[in-house]
Amino acid sequence: MKMRIPTLLLLALWFVASCTPGQAIEASPSVTTPPLPSATIPFPTPTDAPPPTLEPSPTPTMESVSLQATVWTQEPRVPILLYHYFIPDEQESKDFTQLRLGDFHAQLEGLYEAGYSLVQVEEWLKGNMTVPEGRRPLAITIDDLFLSNQLEFDEDGNPSPDTGLGVLWQFYQEHPDFGFEVMLFVNFGDKSYSVVDPQARKLKQANAVVWCMENGARIYNHTFNHIDLQYSTPEELEADLTLHDTYLREIMALVGREDLIPRFGNMLAVPYSWPLTERGYQVMQEYTTPEGVPMQAVFGSAYFKNAAPLPPPYTPGFDRYNIKRFEVNNDALNYLVRNRDAFPAAQFCTLSGIDPSRTREPAYLAEQIRMAVESSTCPAGTYVLSGYVFEASPSNVSVIYP
Repeated sequence: MKMRIPTLLLLALWFVASCTPGQAIEASPSVTTPPLPSATIPFPTPTDAPPPTLEPSPTPTMESVSLQATVWTQEPRVPILLYHYFIPDEQESKDFTQLRLGDFHAQLEGLYEAGYSLVQVEEWLKGNMTVPEGRRPLAITIDDLFLSNQLEFDEDGNPSPDTGLGVLWQFYQEHPDFGFEVMLFVNFGDKSYSVVDPQARKLKQANAVVWCMENGARIYNHTFNHIDLQYSTPEELEADLTLHDTYLREIMALVGREDLIPRFGNMLAVPYSWPLTERGYQVMQEYTTPEGVPMQAVFGSAYFKNAAPLPPPYTPGFDRYNIKRFEVNNDALNYLVRNRDAFPAAQFCTLSGIDPSRTREPAYLAEQIRMAVESSTCPAGTYVLSGYVFEASPSNVSVIYP
């Protein structure tokens, strides 16, 4: 009996045989859902390869700055003028201590045209020997304050033009490069300041001191009672110097301006005559303020031919306890104007490319000055910069003060 193969089986065998050997049958593409991102970032697998080199972030740097130095190509000298009282133009002067206001203004004009500008002697002694470029240094002192002919105020609080300081203040407004750096030697104890009531006088004096200190006129000691030192014992001298400082601080407290006290210096103008004893000189030189500021200078006065101008504080033999001032008269003023070229004028030198973090380093500044002089950018001479005084030549620069 013959076996029969089912038709469906025959068809299946034929399909397999007809396929090319090795040919794969493609599966229908299936749709899959991508995996969700992990909630944590896995650490990289360690390898033996070195980590990549990271470039450091640039460190912010400050830009360089320029500094302006005052340069003296000759030794600077400061004539110091001494004034006392001022009177109206229609009044005749009784003695050398009185000066008509119109004459005072004319003197200021002559000094300004001759190239002089005011300096603070206290700053000069610290080595801050600066004036505007091309100007010559000059100092003005006034003794025996406060009197109404020296300083009064108008209704707007400005110095009255019929007072000495009022004339100087107005001149300064018209000529700012002349300055208003004035030294005022005060003796509060024997000055009424045109006020009889003691408390009202204290208030008026205090307001005058505040205005002066805020505008460039500094207050110094002339003894409280304007005593004659040749007839005073050392103990009396020390007591009167102390009275000045005590009273000055008292009236500053009266008007709530104790903030000014640290700005008061310690200088003395000798009233009348110098002490007759060595102990008297010692008291002057060793006197200190309540805050411990030592005596910075002692001033006398003389006819201008006997009163040498103030030299730099580093001058050999410099004596800060015997500084002479010119008694103001026409001879003294004419001398200063005619001989203006004997008093050197300041020059300026700009040092560029200065590291702002090193502007107080004397060795660094000395090297900058040396390079400027060596390259002829700036002249050789005495440089005043950042509180130091340098002596500069093309081959060497050194600090000479302080």
